[in-house]
Amino acid sequence: MQWNFTRTRLREGYAIADVDAFLALVRSSLDGTAAVPLTPAQVREQQFATVRLREGYDEDEVDAALDEIEARLAARAGAWGSNGSRGADAREKRGTDRPWAADPTADRGVDADEARVAADRFADARAEADVKAVTLRPAGERFDPVRRGYDRDAVDALVNRVAEALRSRVRLSPEEVLADRFDITRRGYDRTRVDAWRDRTADLLIRRSLDDAAGD
Repeated sequence: MQWNFTRTRLREGYAIADVDAFLALVRSSLDGTAAVPLTPAQVREQQFATVRLREGYDEDEVDAALDEIEARLAARAGAWGSNGSRGADAREKRGTDRPWAADPTADRGVDADEARVAADRFADARAEADVKAVTLRPAGERFDPVRRGYDRDAVDALVNRVAEALRSRVRLSPEEVLADRFDITRRGYDRTRVDAWRDRTADLLIRRSLDDAAGD
């Protein structure tokens, strides 16, 4: 991988020597020549000295590159297990350790319609558990941090509103969940994870609304 960052002088930037040295480690980690490859967490936590009135690298461009590097390392870690086996194989072996991995209708002699209803209920319960799990985490720790991500306070405020709605204390529409636009800040929440959670939350609220309407 090659990076060409804009150089700064009259505004603050990252020290060029620091960034170049770290990227050399990144390259060896990605091409398989590093004795001890970098982990995604090490990339996420990497900090550089800043300079002013002498040349540095544009901080936003470096931060964006490191987010991409972290994602590549994370994908590689997911694709290969620590024993050299493909991650998919490892997940398959661990599948029975997860309560949702097994078919809830298997070997029960249920007909096709009953199986579909049971599967739908099972999927709904899992989706609701995934959404609620985020609301139970401490503020500031709801999602993984990245160098440039969604403003944590703003996202936490939405998560709190969702938690109240799930407890039926306030009404919240799917449109409201998806409508919020968050500022991008340093060390903010991972945008991909936040957006995926919002999609699941909106789907959950839609299903709840349909169930309520059917019950009336």
